[in-house]
Amino acid sequence: MLLVAIVTGAWAETTTLFDANDFASETVTGTVTKGNATWYGDSKSAVDNGKTISEVEWSKRIKLGGSSTFKSGADFVRVLALTVSGAGTLHVYFASGKSGDSRSVYVSKAPSSTNRDTETAVGSGSDSGSGSVINVTADAAGTYYIWSDNNISLYGVTFEASAPVGPVDPVFSLSTSDLQVGETAKILVGGVDNFADNFTAGTLWQSEPDCISLSADGVVTALKNTPANYYFHFFGTSKDDTKYNSKSSGNLSLTIATKYAISKTTPENGSIAASATSAPEGDEITLTATPDFRYALSAWNVYKTGEPATTVTVTNNKFTMPAYAVTVDATFAADTKKQVLYVTGDGSVNAGDDLYAALGEDYTVTVAANSASKTVTDFDLVVLHESVGGKDGTSGLAAAAKAADVPVLNTKSYFYNSGRWDWGSPNAGGTVNGCSQNAAYSNIASHPIFNGVTVTDGFVQVVGTAAAKAMQPVGTIAAGYEGYLLATSPNEGSGKGKGAAIHELTAAERGVASAKYIMISVSNASLNDLTANGQLLFKNAAAYLMSDEAWTPTLATTNITLNAKGYGTYSKANDFTFSGAKAYKMALDESAKTITGTEVTGKIVAGEGILFKGEPNAEVTITGATWATALEGNSLSGTTTASGTKAEKPSICYTLSGDTFKKFVGTEFNDNKAYIEGTTELNSLDIVFEDELATAVDAIAEASEAETAPVKVIKNGKLYIGNFNVAGQQVK
Repeated sequence: MLLVAIVTGAWAETTTLFDANDFASETVTGTVTKGNATWYGDSKSAVDNGKTISEVEWSKRIKLGGSSTFKSGADFVRVLALTVSGAGTLHVYFASGKSGDSRSVYVSKAPSSTNRDTETAVGSGSDSGSGSVINVTADAAGTYYIWSDNNISLYGVTFEASAPVGPVDPVFSLSTSDLQVGETAKILVGGVDNFADNFTAGTLWQSEPDCISLSADGVVTALKNTPANYYFHFFGTSKDDTKYNSKSSGNLSLTIATKYAISKTTPENGSIAASATSAPEGDEITLTATPDFRYALSAWNVYKTGEPATTVTVTNNKFTMPAYAVTVDATFAADTKKQVLYVTGDGSVNAGDDLYAALGEDYTVTVAANSASKTVTDFDLVVLHESVGGKDGTSGLAAAAKAADVPVLNTKSYFYNSGRWDWGSPNAGGTVNGCSQNAAYSNIASHPIFNGVTVTDGFVQVVGTAAAKAMQPVGTIAAGYEGYLLATSPNEGSGKGKGAAIHELTAAERGVASAKYIMISVSNASLNDLTANGQLLFKNAAAYLMSDEAWTPTLATTNITLNAKGYGTYSKANDFTFSGAKAYKMALDESAKTITGTEVTGKIVAGEGILFKGEPNAEVTITGATWATALEGNSLSGTTTASGTKAEKPSICYTLSGDTFKKFVGTEFNDNKAYIEGTTELNSLDIVFEDELATAVDAIAEASEAETAPVKVIKNGKLYIGNFNVAGQQVK
């Protein structure tokens, strides 16, 4: 509704704030604080004839100072203090007291004599005798100070308001119900919507500031709900210079569309809200449903108030307002989707979080801060976001998830044993961001987490290359709590060799009855840059965790055959265990010309070289393992490194030949063997086994030559050479 009220008021026209007629000579003298001032009245011929400055004719002036009375340089004198009632433009008319001399005038808001000119000036001008005017914008009501250079003639100061100083007619009046926040009205010219075509400029005055805004095409938008008895005035200039205001035109009008009420019911098992309580025909209304826990929105029902049979179509939680009042209702049904609790550090989700979006495709996801109060057992899965840091694994919802028999998908907050895993260095994996499937298991590809995931040469790319960080490794994991290592971070970049990237902890190892646990360690930034492969990996993990399906690993095995003398060396790109022979690490002492073998048992770390000793032509079974400990003091290096590459041949090195080590003269090592690197050429080298016998050769033969030196054996303190003792008797 448009109410036009006639309210008395005045248009702010140009006002003369000061001219020379306002001053008697004694008043002027008292105004100037330094130097002197001379009042020129009608008797001064130069003024009597009229002085025109910017098309304004002046008949009197005050001359301020002289060349010897004011200080030189930038020491200006405050001449006038003038108060304006609102925003507008100050015009200061002046001329140099002497033709040809450049003199300056400043207008400032600062009354202090210590900062009176350029530092605080809001306007300034100079003149050489002909006369000038400074046009100073006054942004609000207040006092402005004029500072002059010496030998200046000041004629007058006028003020032109840029807006009315009070309400004028016609006034557009609005009541509280006319415009709500964001609603609009239209200013018409003579009842026609041609504002944009007619107007070049416009100004708005409001009885309460910042209540509405006015666009270039004449649309008024409510910035807040219009209060009672609110009114505003529009005035402007058309392209033909017609003034549209209370003095020149009464053909401005305001059109407010008729609005219809939007009411809502109180449904069971949830609550609803609409984006407006009333709206004009054609407005788009957004509806919001908040289901109770384990309920979901089943259907919207929007109908004409009082006539339930007359319904309004709702699409994507929105409807278009018809030309009648409506009632909004909704039905909530039991939610058949699994419930996922998505725990972040502060309870927020980053824009573009691919993990959150992927989970939301199949499940109902509730986001909560780690410090929030939630019952984790109400949910089918708890997801611990990367922002729930490792140290937070013993507090809040992370700690509750640890203790509860509820599945957990973890990306950062590690818990079990003493509370958390040690966090290693981030690993972007160079140009690819993902993980390598763990070769310790022969059935790793059959794990449900990899179902449908693209695997190239055992590598799964999880994150796009734009991410600053990708799969993050783990430095150490407590012995006895290993679970299953499903994939490792890449063997390159800053996280090289740092452990688990995808890890499953069994229920027994976690200490709960049956719920499963998987960690996929990624960085926060990576969750905004998951590949389709990465999203599927996470979705598979969630589905597996909430299912009854269990995966049991099968350790990968392979067999090697010892040589005819019962010896063999071995190395592998993955940790392993063995059976069928004894294994030795070897310590080289070049000064003593010995290689001492010390028996080792258990797991052998990837890339280590090992010497096997057993029955001639015996088979040794190699079985994949995880979390092996590196050997100390081992001089045997693997020809197959932990990264899966082949070692480069050193300039001096020795490899196994029969039951001795000989200098290696080939150009390239064989895979999965071991070698000893030397620093000097040796002509003899004793090989000693600490646990039983010692064997030796007098000289190191080339690997390409036949063995020529007899084998010495020391047994029970007796020396044997070949098959004969020192007495020349043949022995077995």
